[in-house]
Amino acid sequence: MPNFCPTCGAELEYKEAEICPKCGVRIQPAPLPAGEKFAGFWIRLCAYVIDSIILIIIIFALAFCFGFYLGFSNPGISRFAFDSPAFMVLFWIISLILSWVYFAFQESSSRQATLGKQAVGVVVTDLNGNRLTLGKATGRWLAKILSGLILCIGYIMIGFTDKKQGLHDYLVGTYVIYKNK
Repeated sequence: MPNFCPTCGAELEYKEAEICPKCGVRIQPAPLPAGEKFAGFWIRLCAYVIDSIILIIIIFALAFCFGFYLGFSNPGISRFAFDSPAFMVLFWIISLILSWVYFAFQESSSRQATLGKQAVGVVVTDLNGNRLTLGKATGRWLAKILSGLILCIGYIMIGFTDKKQGLHDYLVGTYVIYKNK
């Protein structure tokens, strides 16, 4: 469904365009529907703890299966081979990929939330209250890494901003709001 400039009526190339390419007017994003409440730091932390537990179970189950397979398919392999730097790098790469798949695909799905966010009753939206695209959800996941690398200040920001946005939300243009009942 195309989006149009409210001033000149030109069709906007991107749904979230900030400036109309035809008339040059700055377009403000539509506010969230009345009654929407932004999810704060503690509820989001609870959701993240739930998501982390789920991811840890998945990652260690896969690691166990992989190790079990390698142990039986290669009887001469030493148990210390799993302590090698190459195995550890592979383990972290697979963990990152699984984390990206878990967060980005669920937040861009029709549910707009990971399992942890669903459990606490919140969803992730863009600035207009719409579902995220996979690209935007991927950008949000990458920005979360930055939020954590700077001593978690990007996450702590959630508790001190009006719309409860962390650095990753500001960078990508997202809100975490309570789901309508």
